[in-house]
Amino acid sequence: MGSGGFVFCVSHVSGAVAGKRRQASRIVLLGVLMDMFSGDGAMPKIALVLPVYRAMPYLQECLDSILAQTYGNFTVFAIDDGSPDASGKVLDEYAVFDSRIRVTHQANAGIGRSRNAGLALVEESGGFDYVGFIDNDDVIAPEYLERFVHAIRQWRPNVVFCCFQRFTKSGRVKTDQPLPVARNPYSRQDLADRYVQKNGWMHPYMPRIEIWAALYAVE
Repeated sequence: MGSGGFVFCVSHVSGAVAGKRRQASRIVLLGVLMDMFSGDGAMPKIALVLPVYRAMPYLQECLDSILAQTYGNFTVFAIDDGSPDASGKVLDEYAVFDSRIRVTHQANAGIGRSRNAGLALVEESGGFDYVGFIDNDDVIAPEYLERFVHAIRQWRPNVVFCCFQRFTKSGRVKTDQPLPVARNPYSRQDLADRYVQKNGWMHPYMPRIEIWAALYAVE
């Protein structure tokens, strides 16, 4: 990364949900880890990589929440990781319903290799500005991508991420993972001074960036 800094966008986005069905995530603030780069102001094209394995209890709700996004310029690269249940069939049915879902079936290889397979397809397809990862038990609120795009258009970030809450299947909130209150923007030195102690250990208020709760610029 170049001369960018660390930025917190303080727009309140309560009610936006992103994360696991059993670890679902309610966005409180958007945080941006950024490098300033040139952009033409166009609406970014987003790729979402969705590895799927034995996901029948969660998959339909996950897919419905993706297709309900208020921001529509996205494509889902769904990787059926050799799931022994009907998950692959469900993906195929949704792909017929909405062309933004592209399904690939493969032998079981694990979530890491499935994500890599999705990234390879994103690169092969070309034309995407940002890529994100969604797990097959995630549920995201309708404005999830729209909130990210708002920050993207303002800051041209390399990474934009959100806070989250973890809750049980019954809906009981277990823990919150909010971003600390911050001014806007943070420089690299601000980041080092505030969030990393001199002994190298992370400050307890260091933001936690989950792979499934962020968008990453495609270079």
